[in-house]
Amino acid sequence: MSDNNMRNNIPVCKIENDTSEFSTEFIWSLRYSTHCIYDIKETNFDFSDYKYLFNDFSETPDFLIEIKNNKIKINNTIANEINSDMLSENYLSRLLKQENNDEISIYLLFDFNSECKVIGLLGVNRNEIKCLDHNADNVFDVLTKIEGQLNGVMCNNLVNIRVSKDEIIINHECCYKEFRCLRSCGINIPLILVQNLYKRKIKTYKFIKSIESDYNIEQYKSIFFDLDETLVWQGEPIPESILLLKRLHDKKLEINLLTRHKKDIHKTLKSINVDFNLFNKIIKVEDDEKKSSFITPNSLFVDNEFPERFDVRFKANTVSLDLDQLEFVEWSQIERVNII
Repeated sequence: MSDNNMRNNIPVCKIENDTSEFSTEFIWSLRYSTHCIYDIKETNFDFSDYKYLFNDFSETPDFLIEIKNNKIKINNTIANEINSDMLSENYLSRLLKQENNDEISIYLLFDFNSECKVIGLLGVNRNEIKCLDHNADNVFDVLTKIEGQLNGVMCNNLVNIRVSKDEIIINHECCYKEFRCLRSCGINIPLILVQNLYKRKIKTYKFIKSIESDYNIEQYKSIFFDLDETLVWQGEPIPESILLLKRLHDKKLEINLLTRHKKDIHKTLKSINVDFNLFNKIIKVEDDEKKSSFITPNSLFVDNEFPERFDVRFKANTVSLDLDQLEFVEWSQIERVNII
């Protein structure tokens, strides 16, 4: 497929990157994104299977992201200096005590409109990193005050605040392990930065309560898959999700297709070599219907669309996964699906 045919009015995002583990995690996180065509300098993995990742794409980019030395620069914006004097140490100390961690790590997005937003919160104990719920009642008030103190300081920037009992460090350096931990819980920071380039307002949620329990596939009574951009991209199959689908069938688990697909569902499945008999049910969802109304108790839901995952996660109280989370799925006697 030529570059010109590929574009179809999709913005081009050029990524100038080094070959660090952080750069690899950043680009890996975007491998299922259909928001942009990504012109990537170089990577440590083969991205030929991913439809929107390119090397040396010929067109002038609409967006630019630079990743060097674990720092992210968006559209050539210059970052302002932030120091601890701009924040109330009482708030941060209180947050550290509440979460009972040796250290906490807070990721702040200064969006296109210079509004400050907490998009990720982590607890760090020695070598253990865990994703915390930044929308939880016990931390929400403190984090909202931090956001208010920093509103208007800069735009199009990502800032990390690390708080321990001895010091507060504020910088633009990021940690790939923390990005990966956040992504495992449904917070994909690279994709959030792309959404910000579109000038969309962002709010993030911790979708996974526990990595150990929520990703144990065999605990679920049924699995619900979306179709468009979950099993198929513009007529082409998505290998990882189809592989998972077939493994689930081999384990005799109940699998359902839950889709708003406008074309003939059986023909589309046949075109990507997926037997419709793999599904216990094929459910067509109408425009005025919510997917959450079709979800049965003790289920797992896989869908690439955030609004659909949000609806199912918080209306049906069901674990909801994006495609970039499938690599974390784990079960006995079967290896993880895809881990870099």
